[in-house]
Amino acid sequence: MPGIGADEHQEPTPCPPPPATAPTVWEDFDVPAHARGGQVTLNLYDHLAAYAPKRPGAYLRISSDRFGLEAGVDRQLEDAQDSRTRLRWGPFAKIYRENDTSAFKKRRVVKPDGSIDWIVLRPEFRQLLADLAHGVIDGVIF
Repeated sequence: MPGIGADEHQEPTPCPPPPATAPTVWEDFDVPAHARGGQVTLNLYDHLAAYAPKRPGAYLRISSDRFGLEAGVDRQLEDAQDSRTRLRWGPFAKIYRENDTSAFKKRRVVKPDGSIDWIVLRPEFRQLLADLAHGVIDGVIF
């Protein structure tokens, strides 16, 4: 079986031409030719504005509520209801409230093995992400 020697040269196989259209996340969404492969910002508002969740969730959080009155999250709920109505989304399937919960302040946690870790505790936010991933809710208003 003959091989390629030092004085023999084999031309590389040419690559196939790139597809005429770039693959997209949405089948009905066409990336304009001038935006393919470049650094162009696309306005997706018109495309995404048509999406109206039927089971949205509302995430309400206030960092500090010294007296525990929950007035801040109540105001946020009113604003979220107004946004939901304006966007023509369905009724809230679930409301996630984290009153007097910091988004950044870390707390000391002792793990089962005795080691210590510092983490941000936001259980309702974690539940929101899990519910979104499992289809319990299909949209979120923050």
